[in-house]
Amino acid sequence: MQRYLAAKEACDTAWAAYKRLARNDALALRVDQLSTAQVEAETLLMELPAPDMRALHWKLAQILTDDGDGFTTPWSFSLVQPILDDAKRLGANG
Repeated sequence: MQRYLAAKEACDTAWAAYKRLARNDALALRVDQLSTAQVEAETLLMELPAPDMRALHWKLAQILTDDGDGFTTPWSFSLVQPILDDAKRLGANG
């Protein structure tokens, strides 16, 4: 009986560990999906023309925020160019 109880405990422990990992894998997959959706939405916002100064400010805050090391993230010029275009267009309008 002692051998059975030890094997049963090992089985239950292994099953619980498996369930934790399976849940964590599903959670990690969901976090990856949400992160991808957020990055895609933010990239689209960066590419679209800013309709007003508030939107331009948001774009500038995205590219000029300190990464925590005293520097900003280097951005692709394909994302910076629309911001420069926004500043020129909105600046000319007032």
